[in-house]
Amino acid sequence: LAADQAGNEIAFLDSGLGARPMGMGTAFTAIANDRNAVLWNPAGMLMGKPFELGSMHTTLGTDLDVYYMNGMWQDIAPTKEPESDYTTDYLQPKKNRPKRAWGVYWVHANISGLPLVEEESVSANTDILPSDYFSYDANALGVSYAQWLKSNIMVGLTATGL
Repeated sequence: LAADQAGNEIAFLDSGLGARPMGMGTAFTAIANDRNAVLWNPAGMLMGKPFELGSMHTTLGTDLDVYYMNGMWQDIAPTKEPESDYTTDYLQPKKNRPKRAWGVYWVHANISGLPLVEEESVSANTDILPSDYFSYDANALGVSYAQWLKSNIMVGLTATGL
């Protein structure tokens, strides 16, 4: 039984998090440029504002409550003087762009109070009484890092733990 459950602990992360990314579906990965880039595409943290915090709550299905908090900040260290003032990458000024960015997120998923009913106790002439109640809690914590490698190449990495 345990082998069947392996890897399912954070399956709720597959549904996506963040109001803007959820509204865009998986298309957000390509334009990730705000605090939600921490989870979707960490290199995108370099294209956002210098500091952002956010949170959201959603109910997936009818019972799974998901709470999401995230934040990111950039290191606005001066870079080498460019050949021109602008790159072709989102027209972001080279001399003021961040050198690197960090991000964190925390996700909590919770289901509580779902009645468990044993099959043999169900019949047409009896009231259905739960034998027990099901509850589920899971947490995920992630940290992200992004930096410029060259004038037009960014890399990012996110590590997630339970």
